[in-house]
Amino acid sequence: MHGLYATNIAGFTQAERLAQQWLSPRYRKLDRLERYVVGEQYEGLPDFFNPKQDVPLMERAPNIVHSIVEAAIRQHCDFALGEGRFPGISAAADDDERLLGEGMPDEMAQLYEAWLRLLMRHACFPEACVDALANAEACGTAVSVVALVNGCPAIHTLRAKWCQPEFDDSGSTIKALEVQYPFFSYEKSDQGQWMVYAKLYRRRIDETRDVVYKPIDMMQMGLGQIDWQEDAAKSVTHNLGFCPVVWYKLRSSYEHASDLDGYPIHGTQLDELDALNYSLSQRGRAAIYSGDPQAYETGVDPQAPPAGGMGRAAIVPAKDGSGYVFGSTTGGRPARKKGAGTVWSYENPEAKVGLLSLPGDALNSISD
Repeated sequence: MHGLYATNIAGFTQAERLAQQWLSPRYRKLDRLERYVVGEQYEGLPDFFNPKQDVPLMERAPNIVHSIVEAAIRQHCDFALGEGRFPGISAAADDDERLLGEGMPDEMAQLYEAWLRLLMRHACFPEACVDALANAEACGTAVSVVALVNGCPAIHTLRAKWCQPEFDDSGSTIKALEVQYPFFSYEKSDQGQWMVYAKLYRRRIDETRDVVYKPIDMMQMGLGQIDWQEDAAKSVTHNLGFCPVVWYKLRSSYEHASDLDGYPIHGTQLDELDALNYSLSQRGRAAIYSGDPQAYETGVDPQAPPAGGMGRAAIVPAKDGSGYVFGSTTGGRPARKKGAGTVWSYENPEAKVGLLSLPGDALNSISD
């Protein structure tokens, strides 16, 4: 639930607790799969480099999170539905249909095809299909809603984790779709202080209506039945006679009878993805800490001023904005100056200076 939200605003901890209590096991499962696509699967873990937190390495968030799943989905969508690859749609009768006396007459088929092409262009149909395929490959399921927006046809793809379908007796046609999810609302108090509240969104689409309800403040839900109030300005009666929703499950041939969702492309690879991210982060950390050779001195008078003078280490902010991995807003920790223009000199003829550096093959085992 964190995402890009400011976690230090008043009321955030309580709002997140309320939201987390609402999340179902299915929501959490699909959310986890999606996070491995966008690189947010380690959200909330301690920073990989932070020396102030005494936490084992494998309980930290890797500082390098590879976008391999997102890249694979993007490449496959481009390969399947990219420019020049989108399937053609034809209403013309083939030879078998003509032999059996079926299919449209050619003149009517041409008219129908022209109408279809115009409809698809106005609805941005190819782009909507790419969005749906990307969602299905990310979490196993794509949910698309056909709508009219300002009189123009449109296809909206919803997050599957938000949606709960109601099927007819055949188990293949959707009668209704419930859309519910918690979200954070940021509001200013009368004293000018920003506050965060957990609220619950609800929308229901069925064979006659598309109803959006006014969000409920989760602090006021209590244990009883929720008193949902329809938002008339956002609701519509369509009277189509069917629910304008398509529920697509990726690789549905593998599904269990109780499964609502399909199988994403990375569903069995989560442990390999963790191993990759931790290995990349370990290699990066080793290169940062030991790749820059460490100078050392022997035979130097400890009372003598540091050769080259004193400076400060770099100030490195934490990724989550909670503070600084090294240093602070007032300055970095003291450190010996070094650089092309800095000369170290010693009066003691017995003084020695050396470098500690990684062997040339030190990172091979991690890379392999």
